[in-house]
Amino acid sequence: MTKILNSATLMLLVLCNPVWGQEPLHDMPKNETPEQIRQRKAIDEVRKLEDQAALAEYAKNDPNSSVRTLAVKNLHDQTLLADIAKNCEHIHTRQSAIMKLEDQAILAEIAQNDKEHLARHTAVQNLNDKKIIEKILQKDEHEFVRLEAAKKLNNQKIIAEIAENSEKINMRIIAIYKLENNIENKPLLEKFLNEENFEIRFAAIRVLNDQALLLEVARSDVEVKYREWAVMKLEDQVLLEEFAKNEKIQSVRALAVDKLTNQALLEELYKDFHGGVTYRAGLRLKELRQTPEEKAAEKAEMEKFKNQNRP
Repeated sequence: MTKILNSATLMLLVLCNPVWGQEPLHDMPKNETPEQIRQRKAIDEVRKLEDQAALAEYAKNDPNSSVRTLAVKNLHDQTLLADIAKNCEHIHTRQSAIMKLEDQAILAEIAQNDKEHLARHTAVQNLNDKKIIEKILQKDEHEFVRLEAAKKLNNQKIIAEIAENSEKINMRIIAIYKLENNIENKPLLEKFLNEENFEIRFAAIRVLNDQALLLEVARSDVEVKYREWAVMKLEDQVLLEEFAKNEKIQSVRALAVDKLTNQALLEELYKDFHGGVTYRAGLRLKELRQTPEEKAAEKAEMEKFKNQNRP
């Protein structure tokens, strides 16, 4: 148990331990390399800086990406941001600057003509001119850029084509997550559920909302994590009760318990000998029985705890 020291004891400790009252040990890292020391000092300097030209110098020239990113974050001068967006040699720093650009003409220039596909992709995200975006959709040589243009225009046909036919798995996955969950896309998403590549299947499950297909996955997929995700997306309380009572895989069962509204069943499950299900049923009962005021107070307490323990 933690004891509260009286003032005399505290004074004795201070006198006998000169380190007390100085900077805490975690603020004086040991065994830092010269570059780590330089980086730490640069970050401290950038945090305090308001001079826009000085921030731009850090953003363009500092060798450390964290310093450059922080400098761009604190930059507001659009002329300086445009210069970094077009001319910095570090692509991720350029992307950070592009995200803060407001000038649509500069964004259009980057989106159409930049040599780096990541820069073009980021510019398209902030571009509003639909005619230019349509042109990019038709002409850009990189799927990643075209996919972003298709998303901006909500061109589900192009997104579906990339999701189904791209030679790059990562592009297919990105496209699947951009598919709308509608009747037109249902056959394609169902097809993806039967693919050999587990990442494609997982993406399809996360996008799907069709309850019949999700139920099939939840009941019979060989991969436990797919069954878990499918159960989390089920909405029918009768089906969720079935999983909560009869499912053999405890992680799947517990996720069904998390969504139950039947308090009588939850009380029954709370007495279940499986620890995980008992715990989840207890939490769910508490959640259902809390008043809005109690929920707000608990949320406030959690935020207070997070803030107190934030480094």
